[in-house]
Amino acid sequence: GDIVTRAADLYPDRTAFVDGDRRTDYASLERQVNRLGSALLALGLKHQDVVGVMARNCTEMMVAYFACARAGLICAPVNLGLRPAEIAWCLNDAKAKVLIVEQALGDTAREVLAAEMPALEHRFWIGGDGDDGFDALLARGSEAPLEVMVGDREIVQLLYTSGTTGNPKGVLTSHLAVTMAGLSNAITIA
Repeated sequence: GDIVTRAADLYPDRTAFVDGDRRTDYASLERQVNRLGSALLALGLKHQDVVGVMARNCTEMMVAYFACARAGLICAPVNLGLRPAEIAWCLNDAKAKVLIVEQALGDTAREVLAAEMPALEHRFWIGGDGDDGFDALLARGSEAPLEVMVGDREIVQLLYTSGTTGNPKGVLTSHLAVTMAGLSNAITIA
């Protein structure tokens, strides 16, 4: 969860993300990650609770991922290639407490949310402008550094396979495994 902090310390004005016409520098990303992490914890989420994210590749998806890492939560990005019933099954299996949904996913998102999900306590819309909008959730949080003890072997992400038999299977990945994969990719590309 501190990768963004280190990048913001070293390169605050460098571009972290380009998302259409939007550019996010590392200093801004750091503030957003702290805000979202503290806002999620203020909802009452506990260490290693699951936050589902149903969105295409966008800045908000990455902010949510890093905020979960920073706050000791598990990010469960939804496989958008699955059917709505399968997505709902995965969110139920994961016992997701929060779901961040991109409003542009429209009917698919509404069909998923129509399913019974007893563990789901909160949902927030990327692109929404009410109290349940992503920006409103972000505004609730603090920019102060979020300091949560997170072990390198604790889970940071939960991905679901799209297997050919039976229901999708959840794959848990630790902070250390994600970091090592990132470093390995960086070495390969360099």
